[in-house]
Amino acid sequence: MAGVTEFAVWNYELGLRAPRPQHLEALARALGVDPAALTDYRVETAHDALEVLFRLEEGFGARSEADTAGARVVSTPSRPVPRSSTRRSGRGCRSARGGIRGRSPTRSASTGSAGSAGKRIEERGCMGLSQSAKLSILNKDSISIATGIVAVTETALAVSGVSLHDVIPGQAWWAYLLIMLAVFTVLVVSIHFVLARLYRERIELEINGNQVEIVEGDLFAQDGKKVIPFNEYFDSIVNDIIISRSSLNGAFIDCYVDDLDELRGAIEDDNSSPLPVDVYKGRRRYDLGTIKRFGEDYLLLAFSHFDGYNQAHLTMAEYERCLMNMWQELCRVYAGRSISLPLLGSGITRFSDVQRKSEGELLKCMLCTLSSTGQSFSKPINIVLTSEAMSRVDLYEMKGVSRYGL
Repeated sequence: MAGVTEFAVWNYELGLRAPRPQHLEALARALGVDPAALTDYRVETAHDALEVLFRLEEGFGARSEADTAGARVVSTPSRPVPRSSTRRSGRGCRSARGGIRGRSPTRSASTGSAGSAGKRIEERGCMGLSQSAKLSILNKDSISIATGIVAVTETALAVSGVSLHDVIPGQAWWAYLLIMLAVFTVLVVSIHFVLARLYRERIELEINGNQVEIVEGDLFAQDGKKVIPFNEYFDSIVNDIIISRSSLNGAFIDCYVDDLDELRGAIEDDNSSPLPVDVYKGRRRYDLGTIKRFGEDYLLLAFSHFDGYNQAHLTMAEYERCLMNMWQELCRVYAGRSISLPLLGSGITRFSDVQRKSEGELLKCMLCTLSSTGQSFSKPINIVLTSEAMSRVDLYEMKGVSRYGL
């Protein structure tokens, strides 16, 4: 149909491939519909939803309103607003300055109740839809590879003049259909099993040209620079009140810091970060994402707020902004060496505005923010997971970040 093969249409419907513009127009003509009716706009995150609201505002004069009955979008088609000639950049996580990537912070802040609409779906953050709400990357790849094998086999048989009727003669049409479905199902299941086994313990990804490896292991045993999370004050007292001995922060200070005064001096003396610092109750409080150097191998990260009850906490939006700041800071200080990071947010830090995120969601957000910042590292980035965290993460799903930006 319309010069597009049946297998191609099947892949389009499964979401395994996207049609080229000329194929999309040909399909639309054959079906007698507008090409826009076949276009997938993919609203999967809060930022995608805000992008749609901006486009409605620019194209149709739409505006968001809110009252006691809820929020809604109101269109004024009699006064359409001309489209801006500026192209919008792709989807991404929250920028380091708090705006949406590709849009100025002022514009983002001025959207009024559109921001509240985004807030209601902010729980998904840069994580996208839950895995139960969409076909997983592993399932997609398994089906795609199986489809390719079937297509190649079918072509080879057709060229050689052999058909399924010749191989298994005398069967009804539905029997041949069942045989094909059974073979295809076995192929998909087998490929799924092989791929899952291959990527069970480690995976290598390419994020915007950066080599990222996700591994199970001991962070302190890794080569190169190692990122250690602290609170926003860079506290160094390990007493199970301010810093827990069982935390990565506590283990670092107890086992790898010989002189606390040297650690505190290094933190005080390193004022190279461009991120803001304020003073709260007589103490320096650093912007989340700030990096301090300690020795040749350690990079200390201001990762969480610290309240009056000695609890580390931050919101999901602050987590994303912290990661965006962190990647920019790491690019400033990594000195051409490999970087190893823990799975940030998987410890005792509390998210004050959402339910606790799974290890897979946190890992995906770390990769998403790296992609959004556009930072470039000449050496590999290693994200080191504990065996417990690794057992709860589907590594193959992380391919979605490097492939689709999910």
